[in-house]
Amino acid sequence: FYFGMMRRGIFGGKKHESKTKTGKVFGVSIVDVCQRHETDIPLIVKDITEYLEEKGLKKEGIFRIPGNATVLEQLKAHYDGEQNDVTLENCDDVHAVGGLLKLYLRELPEPLLTFRFYDTLISIQKNSDILYRMTNIRKIISALPNNHKQLLSSLCVLLRKIAEHSSENKMSMPNLAIVLGPNLLRPRHESMLRMTEDSRHIKGIIQSILEEYEYLVLGKGEPPCESSTGDAEAENENVLGIKIPEESREDKLQALQENAANRKAEVEGETHDTLLVICPEFDLENPGPYAAGKLKANQQEEDRPLDLHKMSPTQLVAEKKYLKWLLRNYDLAFQHRYGHFVSCQKR
Repeated sequence: FYFGMMRRGIFGGKKHESKTKTGKVFGVSIVDVCQRHETDIPLIVKDITEYLEEKGLKKEGIFRIPGNATVLEQLKAHYDGEQNDVTLENCDDVHAVGGLLKLYLRELPEPLLTFRFYDTLISIQKNSDILYRMTNIRKIISALPNNHKQLLSSLCVLLRKIAEHSSENKMSMPNLAIVLGPNLLRPRHESMLRMTEDSRHIKGIIQSILEEYEYLVLGKGEPPCESSTGDAEAENENVLGIKIPEESREDKLQALQENAANRKAEVEGETHDTLLVICPEFDLENPGPYAAGKLKANQQEEDRPLDLHKMSPTQLVAEKKYLKWLLRNYDLAFQHRYGHFVSCQKR
């Protein structure tokens, strides 16, 4: 209510001061910004939360549909202390404001759930025992820096309110977990292959935090006995929500053998026709069109339909394998040229 009155100018003279505190906000750690502003959570998040609670709870595709890029950059510049005419008070692009929150979280030098706990959280999420998952995720959240924990709690409250209107905005908790998960939890060293392999685990972790907010974040109540977010279900589901069969034991064994052979070839300088290593073919200047062309050619060669929903379970497995092969080739080609894997923070 206060935010709405302030935006309409009812209070007259004094403007909302949170936007123009000295110093940059984007790309600065949560702890540093909170110490500078003497707040529990960054003021930019408070402002965006108030805005979205007033104007964005029922907005279809919030956080999924991108806003105007120019407006987004102007809002970012405003919070970094630059003077311009675009502020939250006069911004009517709800999707740009949603994008501003995602951008802020994505550009944090240390993600909300921290680099330190990434591998541990992924490992926990892979466990099929829900009590084990819930108990250990709760322990990790309780070990977060205080400002990180406060911000996580604030975000959960906002996202749960948005999910309450999912019949109108089409953003249920699973959908919110998909679009926001990579901004909240990411590894220190990212690659396209790792993103693909970990995406379902990240989605499961964030969905659990949203659904079991009181137990996991507030530390109240008893752990749930059932959940829709465990990898016992998600193991055979890709990011598009299509069920696919688990890879066979022979497939996994073949992959392990190929990885071992690849490492041996790198050390001994050997090559083999079936290996991907050394310098795989990939057009790094036009990676998207190149990969799309390769995928289409493979679909035609293997007689697979272009629409995933029309593929048989066997064809879905083949599609997944080929996509992983393309991603692996991209990572290796990039590493061969530049000496390191691509960083998703620089996309």
